[in-house]
Amino acid sequence: MDTQAEELQRYQTILGTDKFVVTQGKEALENVPLLWWDVNAKVGEIGTGLKQYAVIGHVPEEEKTPGDDRPSKPVLLNPEIHCSAFLCGSQGCEKSYTLSCMLKKCLLQGTAMEAVGKNPKPLAGLVFSG
Repeated sequence: MDTQAEELQRYQTILGTDKFVVTQGKEALENVPLLWWDVNAKVGEIGTGLKQYAVIGHVPEEEKTPGDDRPSKPVLLNPEIHCSAFLCGSQGCEKSYTLSCMLKKCLLQGTAMEAVGKNPKPLAGLVFSG
């Protein structure tokens, strides 16, 4: 069985080439509902990054120590695709709050949205709750 380092080394042939990013980046982004900040930044270098997005959370830094001022990397919600979401969890684990955050960030525009993403073309929304 490969170690994580050996497995990662196998992927370097495609990850290290801009040719792969150029040919696959735009098509892949059209179908991805969640995206990590670094991925969006990489494909943004070649002009295919997300035109609109909402910050839905962040990736906690495991190796962050007190006094470490590195910023947390946001996870982005892509409102440009058609998708459905299924939120499940035990009672009281903030499923409704998560859904309201997702909806607000797809519906807001202007100064209300600037703090949590970029949404020049807000969506309309319809919610069914049972």
